[in-house]
Amino acid sequence: MALRPARQQGYVLLAFVALLSVVTFSFVVGYSTVLAKKEVAALLTNQKAFIASAASQVEAAYVANLAEVDGTTTSGSFRNPSQFLSLAGITPKWGMQAAVSNVLSARGVAYTVVALWIPTSTDTQNPPSFDATTGTFNSCPNAAAPCAPRAYALVSGLTLQQQALQSALQQLNDLAAKEQEYFKAKALFDPDHDIGINYFRAPDGNCDDPNQMPCIDQYTAVGSTAVPPLLGIPASTQMNPWGLPLETSNLQDSSSAAPPYSMAFRTSTPWGASYTVLALQPI
Repeated sequence: MALRPARQQGYVLLAFVALLSVVTFSFVVGYSTVLAKKEVAALLTNQKAFIASAASQVEAAYVANLAEVDGTTTSGSFRNPSQFLSLAGITPKWGMQAAVSNVLSARGVAYTVVALWIPTSTDTQNPPSFDATTGTFNSCPNAAAPCAPRAYALVSGLTLQQQALQSALQQLNDLAAKEQEYFKAKALFDPDHDIGINYFRAPDGNCDDPNQMPCIDQYTAVGSTAVPPLLGIPASTQMNPWGLPLETSNLQDSSSAAPPYSMAFRTSTPWGASYTVLALQPI
């Protein structure tokens, strides 16, 4: 029996509506997927920006506490991640985590590594790891497990402490150079021009003469002696970057009995190392 034209038109319309529904559903699903990916990407971007800002704040807190973080006399509070976050004024977001390494040693300095990271959806299957003995962070240790992109950062004190050490050594060298200039000037203006005279130390034995270099038998903080006014040095040269004193002696570690004469300048680091530079008699 042949279908009537009206009934045929009805079937065609129903088929068209069904097809349109399928197309619309596919479009909605596809568009939702695109939106979800964009939201995930935007979230990760925001998390990375937050972690970068937090890392900068942690580094600033580290610099402000260089001596305490890696010093031998530290109370141990700087091994606590909360200490760094508190000093840095950071309020964690997205469940941000932090970890602090042991005091590490490399290239002549002691230093610490602070790790910051934000948890991801795959952490239950592939959690991140931080080795406190090396300062190494691994975002996804299990290569065979799922691994979502993560926002994280490491703040290392290695460069910071190296820069502080270089500044301290430069201070010692600058002091020694100033002392050598002082010696040379005294020798030039002395009519005797005797190379056997030690101008690093009151040559006539009058250690209280304000116009002569005082007698400093044991290492003494430069700022506690008459050396600064004689050399014309500012107060900033009397303490190293860790707030520890620059010290001097013209007897201890020095040559004062016979030429070439010398005068010692030294300073210490928070981790107990000591560095000495000698001012040498200009010949």
